[in-house]
Amino acid sequence: MVIVTRRAKAKLEETLRSKRASPRQGIRLVLAPLSERPLNFILDQEEPGDFVIKSDRGSNLLFLRPYLIPALEDMVIDYRETLLGPGFTLSRRRPVN
Repeated sequence: MVIVTRRAKAKLEETLRSKRASPRQGIRLVLAPLSERPLNFILDQEEPGDFVIKSDRGSNLLFLRPYLIPALEDMVIDYRETLLGPGFTLSRRRPVN
């Protein structure tokens, strides 16, 4: 299962507030294979079959289509500020020994 860090959840919540999103809306992770960034985020509403990641308060944060779930297995979505600038990162979870 994909993990969304507290930092990433906080940034998603901040983004939804700044967009004045309705309670039914959230951020959808979408494939954009022809873009320089193959994964993008869009403001959207939940659709049947979506995997939904919620905030600690129970509001919608992130929608994932079922076909993305296998590709995101053992992945971590985080938000970081680096020398290249702020942004979301996607990395493989390190195994626990």
